[in-house]
Amino acid sequence: MEVISFLNNKGGVGKTTLCCNMAQSLAISGKKVLCIDNDSQHSLSNRLQVPVREKNMGHLYRDFNGAEDYVPFLEKAVAITAVPKLHCITSPFNLINSDVKSLKAVKDLIEKSEISEFYDFVLIDNHPGVDRLQHAAILASSRFFVPAFLRQQSLEGLGELITFLHRLIIPDKAISIIPNHDEGLKHDKAMLTKLKKMFPHNITRTVIPKDRMIEEVESQGKILFLDRLFTSKSVPYLIKLITELFPDEYDEKELKGKIAAKRSRYVGRRVLANLTGVKTAESSG
Repeated sequence: MEVISFLNNKGGVGKTTLCCNMAQSLAISGKKVLCIDNDSQHSLSNRLQVPVREKNMGHLYRDFNGAEDYVPFLEKAVAITAVPKLHCITSPFNLINSDVKSLKAVKDLIEKSEISEFYDFVLIDNHPGVDRLQHAAILASSRFFVPAFLRQQSLEGLGELITFLHRLIIPDKAISIIPNHDEGLKHDKAMLTKLKKMFPHNITRTVIPKDRMIEEVESQGKILFLDRLFTSKSVPYLIKLITELFPDEYDEKELKGKIAAKRSRYVGRRVLANLTGVKTAESSG
């Protein structure tokens, strides 16, 4: 099981969007995925259309004393989403830095529970910066995905984040900086060149283009890889990115085939529902 944190000192660089789309695509392809919303704005929970649960990250940080059984917590904290095999632990509205009594809270949850027996991936979405909330996620993670817009202001603070990770003895091979929101302009190419010079060992080969359809999908509560698989500008690049980041799990053709097959069943059920007037759910298979 891989535990991955999505990080950046800057907000608005696509952390939550990338985390959500990657989680959904992995689950659609058949992987079992748990998302952890480690952000007081609970943006990931909102994107996945999951209401805040009775037990959530606030309870884990504030009230969990370590002596309790993790199973009752997970039973009340883990929420299902619209995508089969994709679950989420939500964040409360009032989650703050001082709530974190132990920096090992997330690490202990993952290591001392049976999460690894049920999931292939754990993806942790974090708010901007590095404080105790992010530090707890970092200590629990084995890999780190850092989306970066190709804009000067979004690169500010990136060096501090990478230095902080290195200070925690995290190797370069565990850190992937993902160029995001590429508009194909000369400025974007120049910024990408600058990014590669700054972090020669961390930049992914795949660059994600700007895609207005992502905002449309998010506003309508739809699923990018099911509802816009063949019309989204970014989907082919997201598939390339996933196969680049997880080469032992997929090749590009295989991943495309799995997602396309699931989409065909999804569309078929939706057509049937429209014809019969009966709402059908996605199969968990």
